[in-house]
Amino acid sequence: RDPGRLDAHVNLGTLRYEQRDLEEAAQCFRRAAELDPNNALAHFNLGTVLHDAGDTAGARAHLCEAIRLKPDLADAHYNLALVAEKLGRAAEARQHWQRYLELDPRGPWAEYVRGFLARSPA
Repeated sequence: RDPGRLDAHVNLGTLRYEQRDLEEAAQCFRRAAELDPNNALAHFNLGTVLHDAGDTAGARAHLCEAIRLKPDLADAHYNLALVAEKLGRAAEARQHWQRYLELDPRGPWAEYVRGFLARSPA
């Protein structure tokens, strides 16, 4: 009811994302980021949706912004590493994989990341 409520846009975007309505989720997260450009979660969520929708350049921009705003957001580093890999930016991906492990060494993706780093050239 109140189009100025950031949390409402984030919550609705999350629901739409879980329903796999990526276009609507992106609109919600984009509106949240417009309402508060300094909200790392809004940029992280938008970057994640854009990545899933195949917009890797857009995803990278918003994930970088999320990390700029909140450098210790482990999941943003993880997702940015995925995006960097898709864009052929191996060194950037490696940097964010390593930062993810520093921030969340026992996280849900930690073993995957360790294996990836072990298999990929430095």
